[in-house]
Amino acid sequence: EEAVGIIAGTGNDADNLSIIMTARELNPRLQTVVRQNLDSNELIFERLKADFVMNPGRTIASKILAHLHTPLLAQFLDQAMSLDEVDARELIQRLYQLVGDDQVRTQAFTLGKETPAVKEWIDSGQTLTLRSLFKSPADRTKDLKCLALLVKRDDQLMVEPGELTELQLGDEILFAGRGVDLSQQRWLLENRRTLHYVVTGEEPHCGLLKYFAKGNAR
Repeated sequence: EEAVGIIAGTGNDADNLSIIMTARELNPRLQTVVRQNLDSNELIFERLKADFVMNPGRTIASKILAHLHTPLLAQFLDQAMSLDEVDARELIQRLYQLVGDDQVRTQAFTLGKETPAVKEWIDSGQTLTLRSLFKSPADRTKDLKCLALLVKRDDQLMVEPGELTELQLGDEILFAGRGVDLSQQRWLLENRRTLHYVVTGEEPHCGLLKYFAKGNAR
């Protein structure tokens, strides 16, 4: 009766349903987490209206897909398991403040050929910090609703790297945020004129015809 929540995680769906239903009779305010073992019982679990339904098969499948499509995301999730409760709560809160009720999206890239604007900038001997990749390509005084979850440099993994982290070619970076903002972020990576603007606040003095002739328009 005094519990805050209950987890029903046995390997038997009937037992898990019974545990949750009995617990609710004793305390209707309980936070409930229940394990669903068989997909054929999905309708029953939907009607149970538990706060969280965990399906081991789907969890494993999601992890496999993460490894296949975004290996850096899988590495971040492994690192995130070692976060203490305070750090984990702060990370979740930061994501919620950025994304709200929207779905959290992720994207990963390696600084180099797939980020031509960044490659040209660093090759020219100029410094580029992570902070620059948070800025809106339309208005550098505004920030994109995203954050860096992980920077991988050789064998070094930097979880939630600071905004003043100086980037190097070959760095692998994982970002999370709103899908529309992550799409805008690609402009900073691929368009040298846009990157120059967000870093310096100045637009290069070149005519449109010259600019388009160089193949920079997207």
